[in-house]
Amino acid sequence: LGRRVYDLSNCVDGSNFSPQVVANNFVSLGSSNLTYGISVNSSSDLDLSHNSVWVYSSNSNATPLQVNSSNSNLTIFNNIFQNTGTGYSVYYNSTFGVSANTNNLFSTGVNLAYSGSNYSDLSSFAGGTGFDISSLSENALFTDTFDLHTNNANLNAAGTTRSAITEDIDGETRDISTPDIGADEFDIASDDAALLSLQAPVAPFTSGSQPVIVQLFNNGADTLKSVTIQWEVNGVSQPAYNWLGSLPSGAIVDSVTLGNFNFNFSTTYSIKAY
Repeated sequence: LGRRVYDLSNCVDGSNFSPQVVANNFVSLGSSNLTYGISVNSSSDLDLSHNSVWVYSSNSNATPLQVNSSNSNLTIFNNIFQNTGTGYSVYYNSTFGVSANTNNLFSTGVNLAYSGSNYSDLSSFAGGTGFDISSLSENALFTDTFDLHTNNANLNAAGTTRSAITEDIDGETRDISTPDIGADEFDIASDDAALLSLQAPVAPFTSGSQPVIVQLFNNGADTLKSVTIQWEVNGVSQPAYNWLGSLPSGAIVDSVTLGNFNFNFSTTYSIKAY
């Protein structure tokens, strides 16, 4: 954790029937420098699966995964490659000898991925490269930058079988047929709601009465039918909002308006919703 799996070069001791395996790693990096979580070069018969890599660098070329040239039989499955900085989730200088699918590729940057050109989203990347056809693009909701245990219900049971990887990073047994994506094999609670983002107000905005709007996510196994959302402005509690509806597991509802607040000109505000 806090390190790089950097320059996996000349990994040639595996075979088609028994590849070398790099699995069950937490990699977390944040800086203003050009940062690679995992970098692969000139390797053959290498299985890169079930890793959780989070980069939060402000460098626009930083990436959780960089793949360079001269690889053969490089398989990339069931990983989380997450960038909450300005860079890419994956960066391919070469795709020769590579197969990749059932990963989770997520970036808050302008582009999701690079492979000969920039791709802004998963659909265009999969269509342009043939990679990650069955992959996801979700915020993994890691516990924090020092703890990459996963908390997103959509990554549960979303992987594909990797017969050589029977346990997770904690030594817990993996579901062989439908493992979880990432280094952590986890269970989801029956009832679990989350707020993913503050959608409004977004600076700059005019003074006066403005709606406070959030994005609601059902991170539980059961359909979410009601939730009470508390919110504060500069530490002062506002009237709670009671949401009612029918939100399936793993689904998101946008534009949940908690209420209005009268914002003054030239004043700094902190909005907290939970």
